[in-house]
Parts: sequence; structure tokens; C-alpha cells
Amino acid sequence: MTTLRLTHPTRPTLEFRQLQSDDFERNAVADITAELGVDRRPLVHTQTREEGREITGRVTAPRRARNDPDTDDWRQALANYVDRLESHVDEYQGLGYTLEGDILDVERQCILQSIEWRVTPGQIYDVEFTATVQVGAGTFEERDIQRRTPTVDTSLPTPIRIDGLQCPGMRTYQVTREVGVEPAAVYDRDNAENNDVVATAGPTQRVIYEGTHTGPRTERRTADAALETLVGRKERVDLETYFPGYTLQGYVTSYQSDFRASHGTGRHDYRLEFVVGERA
Repeated sequence: MTTLRLTHPTRPTLEFRQLQSDDFERNAVADITAELGVDRRPLVHTQTREEGREITGRVTAPRRARNDPDTDDWRQALANYVDRLESHVDEYQGLGYTLEGDILDVERQCILQSIEWRVTPGQIYDVEFTATVQVGAGTFEERDIQRRTPTVDTSLPTPIRIDGLQCPGMRTYQVTREVGVEPAAVYDRDNAENNDVVATAGPTQRVIYEGTHTGPRTERRTADAALETLVGRKERVDLETYFPGYTLQGYVTSYQSDFRASHGTGRHDYRLEFVVGERA
């Protein structure tokens, strides 16, 4: 049993495994009027209250494999979990989820606004995640979640491959999926759950990947130039992943590279950002 979870009338329960922190932010949205030439305190009018939570955790492969009914493979169990996290972030959450917490005995109606997960070198059997929820009643349509059900692709020699180009030397690998939302006060400004949460944008998914090219200078230059040509291309490109094991289609929106040399060793550090989508 987990200590924090999202439940829904028609969707599967999303459990936040191996919870690390739960940060709760409360804000009073207020108009403050300070009158000139009058010796009295400012006038404060509270329009509404807003509440949000940022939940972080670190999921380990051995434990997930013991609790996954579909597989006992460590990496595949992790892939299944991040796929569940991503699939719950969409514009079809209906009235929203109920955030249930056992430690603080909390129960809040909310919208799951974003999920971010990341892996780092030397910890390939761990995934860190951050979930952001906005307290309030959703005004969304309601549909079932859409799973990608990925399979870890052990044939890839690097964590990701984009347009057929390998991306070696992983330093950071981060995926974010989010939906644009905005709370709107309806009545009873003393309780954030009475706010409507309105969708302002559909889900977007981004991949940020940082790596390092090593080897002879000519090889590094060639690899660096090939990745740079992907920025701003009109045609969509495929981003294949070793983990979780799905293929995303979209565009490289940013690419940065830096030459590094110290103690006779040269390398090219690079950072690329990829967004899932279609050409407008």
C-alpha cells in the first residue's frame, strides 16, 4: 500500500511509489489597494484561494519488478511504471482525480497537470519523478487513458537514437509531459477545491537529453554537425528510446554543444531538446 495516490471513478488508480517528498503550496489570490494621501492600511480583497502539490519520488527496478503483475524484468517493470505516469496526463480527466494521502490524512479533488521523470548515469535501475497537481474541479471531457505499453529496446546501443543518429555519453535524460491548466474561481473563495480547473492547452511532451561525444576530433565534429542539422527541420523525425522503449515523432527545437579539453583529453558536450508534435 502506498501513502499517496490518485483515484478516479473510471480510470485506474495511479500510485506514487517510493514517495520522497510532498510539497503543498497554498496561495490567496488578492487585490491589494494602497490609497495615496490617506493615512490608513491598504485594502485587501481575496478573490480566491489556489492550492497545488509537487510530489517527488524515486522508483527502483527491483521493487517495481516484485509488484508488477505483468513482468518480473527489472527494466521493463520501470518502463511500465513511467508509462502509467505519462498516460494519466491528458485533457480527458473529467472532473479530475482525488488525491488521497495517508500520512497527512489528505483528500483533495485535483487535476494532474504534469509528470516529469529522469534517469542519470550509474543509476539505470532508478527513476526519479515529479508530479504536479492543481487542486480544483476539472472541466474536461472524460475518456480512458491511452497507454503506449512500451517494450525496452535492448538493441539500441545508446539511450536514444534520433533520425537514425546515436546519442552517446548520457549525462542527463529527462522526459516531461504536461497539460496547460488554469484555476478559475466559481464560488466560496475560502476553498480551493471549489475552483474550476480549465484546460488552456492540450498535452505536450518534451525530451531533454545531455550527452558527450568522445574520440578523435574529426569523428566528434561529424557527429556534432549531424545532430545540429536536425534543428528546425520541416520534416518530423523519429526519436527511438532504449528506455522506456517507445518511439516518439516530433522535432528538435534546440541543440547546444560545447568543446571541452583538459589534461590532454577532448570531448564535445551537447544538449538537445525534442518536442512531440506535428508541423503547423
